[in-house]
Parts: sequence; structure tokens; C-alpha cells
Amino acid sequence: MIRTIATPPAGTAYSVPRFSPDGTQVTFESDPLDAGWNEVGPASIDIVDLDGNGLRTIAQGSDPSWGGSDSPSPAPVAGPTPSPGPRSGPIKLPPAPKVTLKLPAQTLAGVRRAGYLQATCALAAAGRCTVKATISAAAARALGLKVTEKAKAYPLAHASRKLTQKGAADLRLKLAAKVRAALARAEALRVMLTATSTAPEHGPNTRTGTVTLR
Repeated sequence: MIRTIATPPAGTAYSVPRFSPDGTQVTFESDPLDAGWNEVGPASIDIVDLDGNGLRTIAQGSDPSWGGSDSPSPAPVAGPTPSPGPRSGPIKLPPAPKVTLKLPAQTLAGVRRAGYLQATCALAAAGRCTVKATISAAAARALGLKVTEKAKAYPLAHASRKLTQKGAADLRLKLAAKVRAALARAEALRVMLTATSTAPEHGPNTRTGTVTLR
């Protein structure tokens, strides 16, 4: 039997559900969206009891996962060996639809003027595609952007679109004002783009690509 245990409020999408090892809770990614189904803020990880109670946010981030330490330790049992119970540990889900990432020709000056990067994300079936653009921490520091000491990459922009069937979506990854200003100090910039496909009851499917803007 299929039933709803949590309904997202307007302007929000839920994805990447993960059952707890004991089967009593579900974590999932919560994404704030605008009217065009583009992400407009950072994702959070929410949790809810299987009966629909106790819905709350537990962290900022995406792609939640239950670690092995979440699995309960078995208690000593005397007498005959009991029948096997429900399997503990993370549930292995089938992968989300295959995702393909295409990057049209773009120039550094053009991206700076437009205020966004362009990417085309194609899915082999219905699902959500999220594309994130990053540069190396070293490149970000060279451009005068603030980067934490241990960071290896700097997030430039991201965008997301829900597809109701197999197809492709042209995405605009909008740049923050400080990033656009920093690009004026670059002669060339290598950008990594990561496309992630997600769907209910499926694990994420990811592809990456790079583009050098000149």
C-alpha cells in the first residue's frame, strides 16, 4: 500500500528519501523552489516518523544517508535462535534515471554580462535534475572570493528542474553579485558542473563535466 507521510509546502520539493535502519523514520532532501521549479536557496535534510509525525529539519545539505553507526546493536538472546527480522543498515535503492549533461559554448565575458551559466540536463525518465557549478578553492582565492581554509571547491551557482517524463531541460545557473564581480578579474576560468538525477525511492545518479571560460 502506498501512502503519503509528508507533503511539501508550497515552494518546496522533497526528494532522495532514505529509510532509517529500524524502519521507523525517513530522511529526505528539502529544496526551496521558485515558480519555475528552480532552486532558490540551500537544500536542507529533514526527517519524519513513518506515521507522519515529528517532521523537522536536522541539517543543511543534500543527499541524506544513514551511516552504519545508526544501526541498532543486537541484544543477547538466550535459547533458540530467533527468526531473522527486518534487515538493518541502509536500504540499497535502485539508481535514479540516467542523466546526461551538455554544456553549450560560452565565454567568460558573456557569462559575466548575462549573470548565469547555461547547461542542458537530460533524463532518461521522469525525475529531478540538479546542476551545480564549482571552481577550485585556489581559483576562488585568486579571484578574491572568501574560501574556508579546508575547502577544496567553491560553489558558483546551481539550478534545478523537475521533469515529468523523459526529456531535457535548459537550465540557467544564476551567479551571485559577488561572483559576477570576481569574474571581471579572471582571464580564464575552469568550471566543473555536476548534474544529479533524483527520483522518489531511487538513489541519486550523477554525471560531471567541465568547461573553461575564456
